This record gives sequence, C-alpha cells and structure tokens, in this order.
Amino acid sequence: MARTETEILSTLDAAVTGPMSGLVARWGLDEDAETTVHSTAGTPMDGAIVGTNWSWGGGAPFDIATPQPPAPPTAPSASAPLWSRVELSWTDAADDESSYEIERSTTGSDGPFTPVAVRPANTTSWADTDRTTTTPYCYRVRAVNSVGASSWAGPVCVTTPAVGNTALAFVTSSAYVSFGDAAALKLPQFTLETWFRRDGAGTTTSTGAGGIDNAIPLVTKGRGEADTPTQDMNWFLGIRASDAVLCADFEEGAGGASPSLNHPLAGVTPIANGVWYHAAATYDGLRFRLYLDGSLESERVVGQPPATAGTQWAALASALNTLGVPEGRFQGALDEVRIWGVARTESEIISTINSAITAPTPGLVARWGMDEGSGSQVHGSAGTPIDGAVLGASWSWLAGAPFDLTPSAPPADPTNVAASSPLWSRVDVTWSDASTNESGFEVERAAAGPGGPFSLVTVRPANAYAYSDQGLAASTTYWYRVRAINAAGPSQYAGPVSVTTAALGNTALLLDGATSYVRVADAPALHLSAFTIETWFRRDGAGLGTDTGVGGIPDAIPLVAKGRAEADAPAVDVNYLLGIRASDGVLCSDFEEGASGLSPSANHPLFGGTDVGVGAWRHGALTYDGAVCSLYLDGVLQAQKTIGQQPAAASTVALGLGSAWDHARTQAEILSTINGRLTGQIQGLVARWGLDEGIGNSVASTAAIPGSGAILGAGSWVNGAPLDLVFNQPPQVPDLMAPANHSTSCPTNCPLGVSVTDPNGGDLWVIWYGRAVPAVGSDFTLIGLPDTQYYTGELNGGLNAMFRAQTDWIVAHRVSHNIPYVIHLGDCVENGQNGGNPIEWMRADTSLSILEDPNTTQRLDGIPYGVCVGNHDQSPNGDPDGSTTTFYNQYFGVARFQNRGYYGGHFGVNNDNWYDLFSAGGMDFIVVSFEFDPTPDADVLAWADQLLTTYSDRRAIIATHYVTDTGNPAPFSPQAQAIYDALKSHPNLFLMVGGHIWGEGRRQDTWNGHTVHALLADYQGGANGGNGYMRLMEFSPANNVIRVRTYSPWLDLFEADADSSSQFTLSYPMSTPQPFQALGTATVASGAAGALAWSGLAPNTQYEWYATVSDGTITTTSPTWSFTTSSIVGVGPTPATGLSLASVAPNPAMTDFQVAFTLPRETAVRLTLIDVQGREVATLADGRFPSGRSVVPWNRGHAATIQSGVYFVRMQTLGASFVRRLVLMR
Repeated sequence: MARTETEILSTLDAAVTGPMSGLVARWGLDEDAETTVHSTAGTPMDGAIVGTNWSWGGGAPFDIATPQPPAPPTAPSASAPLWSRVELSWTDAADDESSYEIERSTTGSDGPFTPVAVRPANTTSWADTDRTTTTPYCYRVRAVNSVGASSWAGPVCVTTPAVGNTALAFVTSSAYVSFGDAAALKLPQFTLETWFRRDGAGTTTSTGAGGIDNAIPLVTKGRGEADTPTQDMNWFLGIRASDAVLCADFEEGAGGASPSLNHPLAGVTPIANGVWYHAAATYDGLRFRLYLDGSLESERVVGQPPATAGTQWAALASALNTLGVPEGRFQGALDEVRIWGVARTESEIISTINSAITAPTPGLVARWGMDEGSGSQVHGSAGTPIDGAVLGASWSWLAGAPFDLTPSAPPADPTNVAASSPLWSRVDVTWSDASTNESGFEVERAAAGPGGPFSLVTVRPANAYAYSDQGLAASTTYWYRVRAINAAGPSQYAGPVSVTTAALGNTALLLDGATSYVRVADAPALHLSAFTIETWFRRDGAGLGTDTGVGGIPDAIPLVAKGRAEADAPAVDVNYLLGIRASDGVLCSDFEEGASGLSPSANHPLFGGTDVGVGAWRHGALTYDGAVCSLYLDGVLQAQKTIGQQPAAASTVALGLGSAWDHARTQAEILSTINGRLTGQIQGLVARWGLDEGIGNSVASTAAIPGSGAILGAGSWVNGAPLDLVFNQPPQVPDLMAPANHSTSCPTNCPLGVSVTDPNGGDLWVIWYGRAVPAVGSDFTLIGLPDTQYYTGELNGGLNAMFRAQTDWIVAHRVSHNIPYVIHLGDCVENGQNGGNPIEWMRADTSLSILEDPNTTQRLDGIPYGVCVGNHDQSPNGDPDGSTTTFYNQYFGVARFQNRGYYGGHFGVNNDNWYDLFSAGGMDFIVVSFEFDPTPDADVLAWADQLLTTYSDRRAIIATHYVTDTGNPAPFSPQAQAIYDALKSHPNLFLMVGGHIWGEGRRQDTWNGHTVHALLADYQGGANGGNGYMRLMEFSPANNVIRVRTYSPWLDLFEADADSSSQFTLSYPMSTPQPFQALGTATVASGAAGALAWSGLAPNTQYEWYATVSDGTITTTSPTWSFTTSSIVGVGPTPATGLSLASVAPNPAMTDFQVAFTLPRETAVRLTLIDVQGREVATLADGRFPSGRSVVPWNRGHAATIQSGVYFVRMQTLGASFVRRLVLMR
C-alpha cells in the first residue's frame, strides 16, 4: 500500500516491533554479530549477508523532527491608490512556505472570504485590479507548504476611492491604443495635445522619406508607408529618439505643390525620463508649430494642405499603417489626449493646460481623458464619440498627470529692438532676450504709424532674438514692436521701431542646398535640340549631388536642369543639365541622346577645369549647336566636345531654374549680355527668370515662356548678383608653324613650332604635349559555325555540301577578311554515337579538314579552329555525366589538335573541354570551350578560372553550345550563368558565344566596369536545316567595335532582320592610346612663334601632339596634329652595288618570319631585332654569308619573352645599316 505523508511521519522516529496492517517485511538490523538479517514485526522474509568488507555498528538516531506548517505572514496592509485598484502587502515571516493564498471579502471583515490569488514563495505584495469605485474590500493572506497552512494574517480592509484622474501606462514597448481609420480625424488644420511621461527608450518608426526616421510615437494618424494619397500620413506627434526632443510631421496632400512631401518639425528641449510634460502641435494651413509645456519650441511656414485622404489608422503610443500594423512604441504614460480641428493659439493651449476638458467644446473632435482606470478600452469624452482599444501586452492604469504647470511670473521685457531692410521685400527685426522664463515672443507690425493699429505677424520660440518679415512692399515704412510671453502673461512691448524698405531692384534667390529648389512645369517650348543655358550663381556650401544617368555624372549639383537620371526612355531622358561636379567643384553639363541618335539615351557629360569656389558670384553657360557642346565659366571657354547627336528633346520632365535660348550662343554673344539684365522679348530667348521678385514663393519668366516656377523647400530672397565681371580675353588658339599636319618626313628630333597671340598682349606660356600613336592592328574576322547537325545528318533539307560551302568560303576569304580563327558552336552531328555508325562524323571531318590544308590556306597549321561539344554530340543526348563522346574524341580529340601551334590543351582525359590560343589585329586571345552541361562541374569551372588567370594578358572568349535564349536582352542558360558567375571577375573576359536554341539573341553584362557580350546564333530551324548561315564577327581595332553579320555562302546572301538581331555592332575597346606627356615649355611674346625639338623619336613611327598657351589665368588649347618620322636609311659609306635588305615576310607575323638580303660579295652580316626605342631585343644572325641572296628564317619560340608590337629588323654589313619595319602578333 502507499502510506500517506502523515502515516510516514507517525513512525519516522520509532522502531516498528509488532505486526502492522500492510507491513510485509521489516528488517531492524539489530542482529549485531550474525551473517543473517532476520525479518521481524511478524514478517517472515530473512536475508543472508554476502560479499566482504561489512561490519555491524551503532544504529540510526531516530531524531528527525516532525515537519510543521509555515509561520503566518505579519503586518498585512491594504491601500487603494486608484479607484479600480487595491494593493495588498505583508511581511514574509516563514522560510519554508511554498506559496501564499489570498482571499477577499466584499461583505466586511467577517466574510465570507473567497480565494482570489495564489502567489509564489517569498512574495510580499499583490495588486487586485478591475475593482469597483467606492467599494469596501477586506483581504486575508496565509502561507502554505506541504505540511499545511499557517494561520490567516488579517483581515485588512480598504474602500476604493471615487473615479478620478488616471493615466494609461505603456510599461514596455509592446502596448498601444488603436482607433482605426476614423473619418472625423482627417483634418486639414489641427491641434494635437497630450500630457506624457517618458519612462524608457521605446522603439522608433519613420514618418517617410524626408521626414523623421527615428520618431517615437505619442499621438499619430499614420507613418511612413508609400507616397500615395491613401497611404500618406495626416499628422504625427512624438519624440525624436536621437536627441529626445519633441517632433511632429505631416505629409502634403494631393492638392499641394509637392504631394506626399514631408514637413518635419523638431523642438529644442530634451525630454527627461520620469517627468510629466505637456506637448502640443498646431497647423493653421500656413504655419506648423510645436509647443512644450505651453511654450513655443519651433515653427515653420508650410502653406500646403495635409494629406487628409489617407486611410492610415489613428493611434496612441504607436503609429499604424493603412492595414493597422503598428510600428514604433512609446514607453511611458499618456493622459488627457485631445485632437482639435482648428489650430489653437498659445494662449488657448495654456488656458486649458492644467485642467481636464469634460464638456463639449467648439473645435474639439476627440478627447481621451484616460480616466477609465480599468479595462482595455479608451473612451471618447467631452462629447466626442471616438473610442479606442488597448492592444498588446504590459500596460496598466495609474495615477494621472499632475496638471501643475504654473509659471511664477510674466517674463521680463525684451530690449534693444531694431529693424533693417536688406531687401526691398524684407525687414529683419532683432531684439535682446532679457528674460529666463518666456515661452515665446510675439512680433507685431503696423503700417499706419507708431500708434498702430498693430497686427500679430509671428510668434517666435523661447530664446529667439530675430525674425525676418517677408512679402512686403518696396519703399514703404513699417513699425514693429516685440514682447515676451508665458503662461502667466505677457511682458511690456519693446518698441515700436520704424524702417523703410529698400527700393525695388536686383534680387536673387538663396537656396539651402538640402531641401529647396525651383520647379518649372514642363512646356513644349523648353524641349530644345540646340540651346544655350545661362545663370549667375554663388556657391555657399556643399549642396547635394544627383546622378545624370549611366555613363553620365554621378555627383552633379544642379544649377539649371531639365531632367536627371530616371530611366532610358525618350520621355524621361535628360534634355540638358548645367551644374557643379561635387567631387572637385568644377562646372559640368550633360544631356542624354534622343531617340533618333545612334545611341538613344546615351549620356554626353562635359566638365570644366576651374573650381568655382565658395562665396563668390560666377556666371555659367552651356551651349550646344547640334554638333559641338561648350561649357563656359565667367564667359571663358572651359571645355568643348564634338557630339553630333540629337539631345532628348522629347523629355517631359520639369525644368529647374535659369534662362534658356533655342540656339547655341557664341562666346562673344554670351559676353555681350553677361553683365546686363535681359528685359522684354528677345529673339531666341525662350525662358528667362530674373529672380527680381524679392517676395513670395514663385518666380516668373519674362521671356517667351510666360510660365512661373514654384519655390519649394527653404528658400529666401537676398541681394542679387553684382553683374560686374571684368574680362580677361583668352589667348587665341595657337597656329601651327611646323611640321605640317600629317607630315611623313619628320626627323627623329622633330621641331614643333606654333605662333601665339593674346588680345591683351604680353608674354605667354606655351606647353607642348605629345605621344606616339599606337600601332593599331588590322581588322580581322572570327567565324562562328552554329549547329551543323542537319548538314552532317542530311536531315530536314540539309546537305553536307552546305557545311563544305562554309569552310570553302572561309579558306577562300582568309586573306580578304583576315580570318585568324573559326569556332564551331556544337551539335556538329545529329546523332552522337549513332548506334556505332560514324557516317555523320565522317561528313564533319570532310568539311572541317578543308580548314587544315596547308596548301590552300598557306599556313602550316591551317586556319585555327575548335569544335564545341553540343548535346547532340553526346550519347545519350544531353547527358554530360552519363554520356559518351567517343566519336567526337575519335574525330576531333586531342590527337587531332595536339601538334597544332594554336592548341592550348584540354581538361581531364579527353577533348570535351579544351582551349586554343591565337593572335590577330595586334592582340592575343584565348578561347575556352565547355562541353554542354546544364550543371557544370566545379572542377571544370576552376580549370577555366585558372586558365584566365594564367593567360590574363590574353583577351578571353568563352565558347559553349548553349549560352542564351533568344531576345535582347536574352536570358542566360543555366550553364552560361554559372560560367559567367565563375569567370566575371577576370577583366580579360569579353565575349561568350553559342548556338543550340533556334534563333538569335544577345545580352551584355557589366561587372566592375568591364562588359561581357553574350551572343546566340542558330539557324537549324530555318529552311533546309539552316541554309548554311553562319556568323561573321568583324573586329575593328581602330574603331573599337565588333561588327556582327550573318551570311550564307550556300546562298551567297546576308541576313538583315528588321529587328537588327542578325546584323549589329558592339562596342569593345581594342586600341587605347597612351596619355599625352608634357614635352617642354617656353615663354613666348604675344604675336611671336615658339618651337620645341622633340628628340629621341623612333623611325617610321606616327606621333601626335598639341600645344597650350596661357596668359597666367586662361589657357587655350590647340588642335591635335600628327606626323610620321622618316625611316632609318643606310649610314656610313655608300653601300656596295647589289647590297639590299628585302621586306620581312610575312608581316605582320605571328610565330615565324624570314629575312632576305642580297650581298655583292661574301662578308660578315649582323641581323638584329630592335624595338621602337632602339633597344636590341634579339639577334637573328651574326656571321659570314656568301654573295647573292640569302634568307634567314626565325621562329618566335627562340625568344618567347618578346611581346606583340612594332619592331625593326636591322642589317649591319659593309659599313652600312638597313632597317625594315615588322609587326609581331600572337
């Protein structure tokens, strides 16, 4: 049986000697000296002691005290701090309790009592919530453990107070109050009020772009969500977390000048934790004001409607979006929250700041007194019907705000009031703050005289000492007076003081560099294909840059602009922009190319060379005549560029600030009006904003475009530009004296001569610059042979004769088209293993062998080529992991290519993945081919990655059967995507080619500034299995382009689709000249000529040069001229008759070349290879040769370190020296 705790305790300290009910065995262990343990108390089960190391000893003491119930708690007490709450406390007098039991009576101390709570051990208090007002409650408490319960402590009794002032505490950052999307709270004007006590950090939300990004909500209707009318925020009052000051915000309504624009406002006084404050925010449709404890903290002029169409929810202690999702939490207490449909004045706010509003009041649309003291509802009161639900966790009711804000006395009078008029439309009023307890200052104005009447024009916050009164009339006298205010009352007025505004004149608009700008609506007359854009400007600070688009200016600070980076489309391209480049402070300009240009939406940036500086007035101008774009600073040409493309005149974006002409003005025309003010209608002037308004929030055009511009953000009126530029005429462009441009007979120490003139006279400083013109390789053509499977399989109308026609054409045009390499793009056959029948591979072998014939190609290795493995070349089809490519490797495996000079190698044991090396156009290339594999192996990708690293000096082409789908831009195949991702970090990778998908496609991807083009060409789905169409990729190093065309030798026909998918041009940099180097300088008098001898030049080499001339302030640059040096001819005695050196052949040469010469008799000959700097880099021959003709062959392998480039073969014999030019290529 299971004994109870009581039964166990009853026999705990005594030996059981007699039989007991339920006892089945008892071993008293009293034997002392035996080896048997006897069962006693009437039980028969004996036991034997076994094992060793045991002994008999003294028995148990039988002295365990019997457990007792815990001691009762002491000193119980009860209090009711809130009408709905009783707090019970006691002293813990026990150390063995397991819990406390609490009981309550509502009928007095005699009960009956009802259990209401069980609290854990060591607890000394408990709060009984949701009680009834003015009700007596009695409580008793006792301690409990496993033995039993203590006696009761108590009862203690308390009566809850009458309903009174309570507040709602948001204990942690999880609770809030929601009111839903209440229509009555959508307010165009408002006052938001609340008493609040901050107790912890809380969490933040954002009020939207341009708003407050770390706002802790107090009273809100919305938050940052999206810039649409239904998702815009109506009003927000909170605390800015970064500096603990009050903050407020609203977003502009759809009827405003800038819909969805935020208008944030912040206070100046940090909020301390644990202190009750009163906050208020008001908006009257013009001024947005923020108050703390009845004192004005800050204000701003907005004058735009709030977003009243929003459907975001109203809330306390959080901010909710249109779905009621909360973000940001206030941690603390709120009391006496009021929403008004009017902007209350400071005195009105102060008049009710220390009292609860309990009756309906005009303008009051919502009032939550927080006097519920219990439950999870916040009820509208004072005649307002909007109720709210308390949501989340960890909130409670507590004693309310103290309502005890009382200034001790009115503030002291301000002193030293003064007024001045720096601008005809503005008066600046200043004073000295003589008080320490003001909440603000009232500024009043009169126009009739010092006796008034005076009208209030502004209320400035505490500690303010100045105000700018704008929008006044010119040449008018005004009187001003100022007084300090607080809740106790106002001070005496200081003043009045009088001031007469200045006469109407030259003004300018001061912009803050952060939020302010002028917006002019789009107008057709501002869509300009040729233009002049002008403005006077003074840079006072950093400002903010914008982006003009891909290939444009990433940090342009706009001065006058029609557009910025948006999207590459005719309606949103940049028409023109004049600005300052933030990175170096120089003038900059840009426009995007129109739809009729060669490259629609391409940017054409231009940059000046002079930092515009800070604090000085400058004049900027941009002109474009349809061909040349020019940039001027203070009337002096800064930069010029020939573009010759149509600007994006179809753009419908808005125009910024300045003046615009419909043609390119000359420098003389710009200078003729630079110091004047344009008035009236002038031919060609389509827009002119003189900025002489000096008042208001708009600017008017005085030219052909009558439209006005809206001033947005924080702008102000100041005195205008001085219009006082003194011109330093730039030097004239240097005139060429020698050598003649494009001269071909300059010596290797060529004299460079220019004549220079300056309209201002005096000495000029001339600097010569020059560089060698890089030897640009010849154009060449790569051939892409796509999917020949229907030719070799002779299917769908295809014939192997079409394949042969392709390779025959390649051989026949190897010289005229300079064909250095051919890529077969895979699917050489239709059936890879074909059941063991190699007929299709035999046909492919017949066709491709044509490229290998050294006799017809006149090349030892034939025309270099490679064959990709396509899915049809595998068996089973498209299974790279489980397939075989036996026939492919039998016919086009390693054995076929390994002894050819261009073959680089392969991956693994076969030729499924291979690479080739070739050179063309003065450039070296590597082609890496991947077997068709939708899930490429990591080790194959790593192999290719290492190849592109090893051959980083070679331009890389990737060939694989499936590169892209059709279209432009076409999606990558999974394999090509993996290849691109693995290799894109290699700047030498530039081209990926493939077939597989019937049709044409292309894409381009840019990584870290270098672009990779991917091209698809496959014609198998067309007539007769493709009709022999193939890809011609014509590389033109001189023009840095690849011209792609599609041609069929079988039909002798070029394909030219309307969508340009078969014929297009790609940009690819192949020839990059070295930068110009300064050669020397000289001081030359105006009207005189200067010359510099450029020595150390290489023979038979083209050079280009230019000169700059400076008067110390302005620099003018000449055009770029060129010349070619003479060839080196024999030196020393006249060579013997019959002595000659033939041209090197072949030239250009890739690996082998030969040098032939003729001698009149047997003699010693030294043949060497020299570079363009005259250094000997290799010896070709050095010994005696017989009379007559001799040929010296040379293989580049003899000197593997010699790079591609221009060299000279020099022969020295019989006292003479001969030179022949040679181009080495890889």
